[in-house]
Amino acid sequence: MWPAFLNYRKMLATDAHFTIGGQADSLYEYLPKMHALLGGRDPQYAKMAEEALDTVSKNLIFRPLVPDNADILFIGDANAHKTRANEHVPEMQHLSCFAGGMYALASRLLNRPDYMPIAEKITRGCVWSYKAFPTGLMAEISSHISCAQLTTPPNTDLQTACEWSEKVWKLQTFSLGIQDTMPMGFRSVRDPHYLLRPEAIESVFYMWRITGAEEWRDAAWDMFQAIVNATETKLAYSAIRTVIVPKGGETEKTDSMESFWFSETLKYFYLVFSDDDVLSLDEWVLNTEAHPFKRPRPGSA
Repeated sequence: MWPAFLNYRKMLATDAHFTIGGQADSLYEYLPKMHALLGGRDPQYAKMAEEALDTVSKNLIFRPLVPDNADILFIGDANAHKTRANEHVPEMQHLSCFAGGMYALASRLLNRPDYMPIAEKITRGCVWSYKAFPTGLMAEISSHISCAQLTTPPNTDLQTACEWSEKVWKLQTFSLGIQDTMPMGFRSVRDPHYLLRPEAIESVFYMWRITGAEEWRDAAWDMFQAIVNATETKLAYSAIRTVIVPKGGETEKTDSMESFWFSETLKYFYLVFSDDDVLSLDEWVLNTEAHPFKRPRPGSA
């Protein structure tokens, strides 16, 4: 993986923070997509994609402690240290939800069937996060309890499973003084905004197109209804200040609507419910802003 920041003036990589969330996400997203866009002619993109995704799987992806023991995965961050073990940060960003689609694409493009279960579990994790809050929307950044951290010593396999324990969850959240406002399975919510982002429905779209499993269309419809209910105004749709509101309560609008709402979020919802030949993944590559680029035909120069 690459650190979040590189100093090209001095040709140094001194930053010790690793993430596929904000400020780093598009780099990893483009590795398998560039392989497809170039028709596999340049092997370096496939090589970089596999090395990066294997590293993410080992060092960032984790199984959270959740009340229904759902078989889901989240993607945290990591801080590297020279003198002690690397630190895993069990947070989940909405921005990181793109990774479900990334792993699904890489599974097909790179002939890595082992990536598909990871893709499914990450995407289900994002869908689970939407459903966990009364608004039906996922928070921008949330903190969780990693199953791997509950063993002594901590399990080196971050994707190890664990049984739900309300006692453990209460101990973790009580120390923060926020237990009464947190849905079970969340330790805290560092950023409770909902910004109309596309990443979760993006991965749902890829899972639908690649697997054809009806659960993904069902998930998309639930997400769409929740978004409309929570964000619609008289004139448009607005980001909301917090997803933590009483069930049936009024959301606080920020009167902000980013352009990606049109170019990405609504486009992916449309594509989920369109025929598969509308921007077929066999013919097109969607860039990070969901703009389609034609894939080369097999055997073309």
